[in-house]
Amino acid sequence: MKALTWISRGLVGLGAAALLFACSSGAGGSEELVGQATLSLSAAPSDVGCIRITVTGVQTVVQNLPVMPGQSSVFVLSALPVGNDTFTGEGFGGACPPAAGAVANWLSTPSAATVSVNPPVNVTIKMVRNGRSNVSVDFQSDTASCMNMIKDGTETDVDCGGGTCPPCAKGRSCSGNVDCSTAACIAGVCSGCATNADCPAGLICDPTVRQCVSVSACAAPRVNCGATCVDTSSDPQNCGTCGSVCLMGAACANGTCMSTCAAGQTRCGGVCANLLSDSNNCGGCAMACGPGRACLMGVCNATPASCSDGMRDGGESGVDCGGATQCARCAVQQSCIVSSDCISQHCQGGLCAP
Repeated sequence: MKALTWISRGLVGLGAAALLFACSSGAGGSEELVGQATLSLSAAPSDVGCIRITVTGVQTVVQNLPVMPGQSSVFVLSALPVGNDTFTGEGFGGACPPAAGAVANWLSTPSAATVSVNPPVNVTIKMVRNGRSNVSVDFQSDTASCMNMIKDGTETDVDCGGGTCPPCAKGRSCSGNVDCSTAACIAGVCSGCATNADCPAGLICDPTVRQCVSVSACAAPRVNCGATCVDTSSDPQNCGTCGSVCLMGAACANGTCMSTCAAGQTRCGGVCANLLSDSNNCGGCAMACGPGRACLMGVCNATPASCSDGMRDGGESGVDCGGATQCARCAVQQSCIVSSDCISQHCQGGLCAP
């Protein structure tokens, strides 16, 4: 970006013998020498309509100079202090003088010059565009740090849990499911599992109940597919049976690859989902509720501990699902009492049907 340049020519002290020399009387009748400068302005940019020149020495002189964008101009500055002076410039949009509080579009760095009676002094002022930005400052309490290796603040264990720090790993202290990465707080300790890595050798994590199980003990309707518990009724990578992959663009519903979903369901990627009850697509595709929360009528709600304890209790119609509870709705082949217990909204013979 081309800098604006003013060249100050012929800054001279004023004497009585020349037309450009003058004297001014100070307080008490003393006389102070004053100077005069001719400023040449190269073509002004489109966002400059007024130049403010500040000359600081034994006194400060401020002059506002109107300019026309795109035109060159010559100005005469008078009544300048003689001696060591500092010249600075500011470029403003609009007419002169700038409005109170106006922010300059262009600024110069200070340029020093010694103004004497003779010879004239040349001064160059270079201006650059004034860069601006918005800065946000966030003041955070230092009473609870998640990295200080101390259990403090609201943390339930060292640097984890409590709603202010990341969830705690399995085996750490907790006060509720939301404090645990496994979303299972049992007797004040994070239990269960989130992935196979949370389980001992020989066991896998069943994400339905968040418990470590043997490779042959996935909670219905999930089955073991390559050391992972999956629901073959809806998994597009294992649709109907392990290893049966739906073609790109097709979804898996009720164990069948299809291009459209059943009534009441919406295709979200390769899965047909009920947006009213699917915790991974709650109210919209890819809107996951997260650990410790269930999707009820399209809204994520806090899930009580009984919805992840691997037992049928608290009014549930199936294990950790259905009933007049905040638990997720039950999948196909899980127990139900009424149709509203099921993701499919279809209860037949005490089991959720497609």
